[in-house]
Amino acid sequence: MYFTSTSYLPIFIFGKASAGEIKSLVNNDFLKDRRSFCSPLYSSFFSSLALVSSLTLLSANPAVADSSSQLQGILSQPLSAVSVLPHSAGIPLEVKNRGWEYMFERFRAAGVSHQQLIKIFTDKRLPERESLVFSLAPKESKYNYRKLNTAQTRRSALSCYEEFKPYFEQAEVDYGVPPEIIVSILQVETACGKNTGRSPVLPKLLRLAAAADPENLRENISLREAERVKNAAAKVKSRAQWLEDTFLPHAIAVIDVAKYRGVDPFELEGSSAGAIGMPQFLPGHYLRYGKDADNSGKIDLFSGPDAVVAVARYLRDHGWNKKVLTRKEQYQAIWGYNHSEPYVETVLGMASSLKTSIKKLSKSTSLPPSHSSAVEMANRTGIKK
Repeated sequence: MYFTSTSYLPIFIFGKASAGEIKSLVNNDFLKDRRSFCSPLYSSFFSSLALVSSLTLLSANPAVADSSSQLQGILSQPLSAVSVLPHSAGIPLEVKNRGWEYMFERFRAAGVSHQQLIKIFTDKRLPERESLVFSLAPKESKYNYRKLNTAQTRRSALSCYEEFKPYFEQAEVDYGVPPEIIVSILQVETACGKNTGRSPVLPKLLRLAAAADPENLRENISLREAERVKNAAAKVKSRAQWLEDTFLPHAIAVIDVAKYRGVDPFELEGSSAGAIGMPQFLPGHYLRYGKDADNSGKIDLFSGPDAVVAVARYLRDHGWNKKVLTRKEQYQAIWGYNHSEPYVETVLGMASSLKTSIKKLSKSTSLPPSHSSAVEMANRTGIKK
């Protein structure tokens, strides 16, 4: 059924195509998306033959050329820009051998330039793609958070509040989020900037985004079928698609964030899950929720003032839209920050413990931290401002 489109080739070769037939070829879904059922080798051959046949027609039949502006437009473009070329065209062998062909194609489909694609996917700092075995229904254990809400961590959170108190107070005025909530999140995430992570985030995000790579899908489906999971294939594909939809935009956003910060994409460091800065934002949230709170001239989520305001802006966008919320509403807003029940309970528990102390501290006055203080905070995390 799919191969009926090859009937266009004789028409082109002998120069008897009508303008309508040419338009049909240019817009033919078979040519645009045949990689789902053709081998890359056959796809490359077929597209090349179609393109050469088109050239043959134009040289033999000027009338047809004049009547088909769409095809003329295609032929005037660089070869790499022709829409009928296969998706795998232009992918360096090095990228394929290292297992990143699928991600290369996904980045390209999202509009990343060819130059940037080559720069990222041929970089020696990008390791070979490793299989990602993922859970179908992940759930964090409370055990992971057992040491995050203690007397010591609460003292650390209060010190963080005192250091950036004017920004916590202004964030509450502007966004309605109480200081104890913001500082608890910063403490749980990175001990208020002390542990922002040392891993290059781009490879981590690429691996997560590649969950739906066909090879990775096969491995996970085989694993779940061996475990006798009911409807294993459908469940694996659904979960893999969620991972791709979630992490692919953030992997691509690394390019913009790195450019904004004046660093190479592979120099942007964070957690093993690809989160960056004091609030541990995924890269796509960096510029969306970030704000230059201390007027340093740049958004810097490795700096206390900017991090405080960014958390408040994020929570407001995820349901903290009034000053007084029920516990259920608070839970839902923080759940939007991290889809983990133990995480939300830890943040709310710490915030409850800090509330009285923060109210007492808020009665004192303090000057906003200087720009040099923000720089010192960035230096403490080992990240260039």
